[in-house]
Amino acid sequence: MSSKYSAKRLVVVAYDTVTLLIVCLLLNMGMPKVAYAYVDPSVMTYTIQALAGVAVALSAVAGVAFRRSRRALFRILKIDENANKEVEQDVCRVESRQSNLTKEASALLPEGAQVLATDGAPSKQSSSRTAKKIAWPKRFLLALVVTLFCSFTLFIVAPFEIVAGASGDLAFGIEDIWRQIGLFALGVTLVGAILVSLFRGKAFTPVLALVFAFGLCCYIQAMFLNNGLPSADGRTVDWWGDYGVQIMVSAVVWIVVVAAIVVVACLKQRPTRFFVAVLSVVLVFVQGVGVASLFADRASAADNPKGPSVLTETGLFQVSEKNNVVVFILDFYDTQTLINMVEQNPGMLDEMEGFTWYQNSAGVMIPTGFALPYLMTAQTPAVDQSIDDFLVERWTKGEFLEDLHDSGYSVGVYTTTFGLEYLTNEQIDEEIYSNLDNAHPQGLLHIYDNGAVKMLVKMALYRDMPWLFKWRFLFYTDDVNQSVVYTEEEQMPDETIYIMDDARFFRRLNSFGLSLERGDYNGAFRMIHLNGDHFPFTIDEHGELVGEENSSKEKQAVGSMLMVSTYIQYMKDLGVYDDATIIITADHGDWVPTMDLPDMATSPIMLVKEPHAGAEQVKISHAPVSHEDLFKTVLEAMGQEALGYPNTTFDSFDEGDERLRYFYYITHDQSATIHSLLGYEIDGDVNDFANWTFTGDVWDCYFFNH
Repeated sequence: MSSKYSAKRLVVVAYDTVTLLIVCLLLNMGMPKVAYAYVDPSVMTYTIQALAGVAVALSAVAGVAFRRSRRALFRILKIDENANKEVEQDVCRVESRQSNLTKEASALLPEGAQVLATDGAPSKQSSSRTAKKIAWPKRFLLALVVTLFCSFTLFIVAPFEIVAGASGDLAFGIEDIWRQIGLFALGVTLVGAILVSLFRGKAFTPVLALVFAFGLCCYIQAMFLNNGLPSADGRTVDWWGDYGVQIMVSAVVWIVVVAAIVVVACLKQRPTRFFVAVLSVVLVFVQGVGVASLFADRASAADNPKGPSVLTETGLFQVSEKNNVVVFILDFYDTQTLINMVEQNPGMLDEMEGFTWYQNSAGVMIPTGFALPYLMTAQTPAVDQSIDDFLVERWTKGEFLEDLHDSGYSVGVYTTTFGLEYLTNEQIDEEIYSNLDNAHPQGLLHIYDNGAVKMLVKMALYRDMPWLFKWRFLFYTDDVNQSVVYTEEEQMPDETIYIMDDARFFRRLNSFGLSLERGDYNGAFRMIHLNGDHFPFTIDEHGELVGEENSSKEKQAVGSMLMVSTYIQYMKDLGVYDDATIIITADHGDWVPTMDLPDMATSPIMLVKEPHAGAEQVKISHAPVSHEDLFKTVLEAMGQEALGYPNTTFDSFDEGDERLRYFYYITHDQSATIHSLLGYEIDGDVNDFANWTFTGDVWDCYFFNH
């Protein structure tokens, strides 16, 4: 008997051991070695949330399966789980009028069962349990769980995913704003829980369900209903014209979900409370895994404090007394726009003595997320190269910034568009910041707490609200930097983070003027990226911030060129203008997002002054020049050999010369999601689209959002 018992226990121990090994195997599969992949973080968190949800569901199923299989094994082996345990007898309640049970009926009761007789009416104990109200501590706990889910979904997950996904365009990261938005979310959670818990009786459960329904709808909106959401690029949006279907669909979903949950809450209060509490906990866990992944991606920055991590205004208002090469990049400024502005304002280029205006100039890439990195790397994708590999390798292969640094010049680059989201922190330091003199430690970054919370909440509401209300929360990327990064108007440039704000740049230029830099440099190189005539149009012809209602594309175009003219005037006042090489261009010209092959030409402005060009007014040239000519122009002006770069803008191109220029266009939807990159050849006047030929080369873009 003892050996038989031992054999049974051995089988059970073996079963438990196998179960434990399976659990360990699953845990090991869930914790693989670290691998690096260049995937948009906001998309990645959705994948992680889905996997976490599946893990929760499968773990519940696995738990039930293991438990039931173990019970089945006990039945097969005839092992009593309750052996040697004290087990209470079953209690059966019967009505008093049935107290005289027949022997046959009594025989149906379990052996040893106690019979509890009643008089046919509910017992006092049962009645008191039914009438008993939910105590405030329990109401507060339930409300706390549900409001935590809502505030976590709206004020933690949404801002963190947006900021992480736009890391290449923002001057700060999630590690800089977690405290501010975290405290705000905590405050909302506590206040919301207290308010909900004040409802008593039958009103409590429907109110609790309503709050849960709101959070669930925000979750559903972000996960499934934001397809085609317009990007934060300042573009005017025709909501009903372009997004009428999305508006109606999301409105119906919100109404149905909220109504269904509230109705069920009124009919089935106790199950509803249990359901919303459990689901709230599960969804917080699922989303929390995604948020944790964002911080894991940024952890190396905190572990590697060496080296620069932010760009400042150092050198922005300083030039060299020896030699200067200055490149202005006025975003979106098209050649045809400047032609029209000069016709309406004949004196707007008077300060630009010695310049040549190339009206047949071709860009190389479009839009800004591609064009700005190109102007700092000179890299284009190979025919057999994936676009995802290109987005990383353009920096590791490009040597232009390193060539600038090796010239012995002070090098200042002022932009927020590098495409940093595709690089590791080590690559950012090595390939970019180590070559720039205006890169400084992260300690100079200060966050404006109130501004950060207001802007992050606005961003969250834009993402998670139904389409019907999104227009009220539309924002622009530069607005985010300006609202979150703390700067003072009189703060010294060395202590000021550079952000895109043309009006502020112009005010500070007029406040500080230009001065001669100190240091044993051979000269100064400056690349200054301004908003140009890119929407939203908020600046007037005097370079002042007046708001969208008082500005226009034309006024902002004139105001932007006034900023450049003022900078040039300060150079003249210092006596360094004649020796300088100055280039005024754009990252790209006018263009319209399209999912089809484009049907319009685009030409970035290109005005170039070589040293000692004289005091003549601007000369017009129709020579076929390109952005690919800028690199050799800049490096030769700095005394470098510029081997490997094909031409300068000063080479002997004449109007009508045959020159193939290559351009990389994109297909782009209203949400700023780039779907593919298209190769074009330009032969002739770039402003005539008949001279543009599609080469047939296509690079599909799966993960790139700008």
